Amino acid sequence: IARKKCTFKTSHVILNYTLLDNKTYGNLYYHTRVFENTRSIAVSSVITPPFFYDNNPFNNHDNPSISYSNIMLTIFPSEKYTNVILACSKQDKLGIKFLNQLRVLSKLKFQKAVSSIIVGNVGNTFLSPIFWNALGGEKQDILLKELSFCIMETFHPFMSHQSFFHSKINFFDPIYSTSNL
Repeated sequence: IARKKCTFKTSHVILNYTLLDNKTYGNLYYHTRVFENTRSIAVSSVITPPFFYDNNPFNNHDNPSISYSNIMLTIFPSEKYTNVILACSKQDKLGIKFLNQLRVLSKLKFQKAVSSIIVGNVGNTFLSPIFWNALGGEKQDILLKELSFCIMETFHPFMSHQSFFHSKINFFDPIYSTSNL
């Protein structure tokens, strides 16, 4: 499908591919973190979180005339590191606010926040079988329950949490480093 100045619209989300088509990545606002050691996890997604980290509403409305802010989340392992990239358009003031709230977090809080975003907002996540097995039965059950809750709230808004979702799993915990598995 050609995307020449194409805009994909749904009732809530407008994704403009102009930046990608024109390869003007300088128009993106970034926050990156690199963590020592490789985690066997990969993510590539555009998300529209319903709450800022400080629990204020964000992308949390039913008005189709108001665009949602699109946050790009990419996580990829390399030989010795795990790379996390968050980005949004430089014109997206609310997206920048979301990234800036994450930017000031300590390493541990940032790891937990990104883990929570993965569970609560991302559908395109790869966890290697080695990582999955390292979680163990109890944490696997916790993760599956959290995923089920987050999926169900999409279809049943009355079940929705009213704040930034906080997962009990930290995907970046050093115990999940490939050197420890």
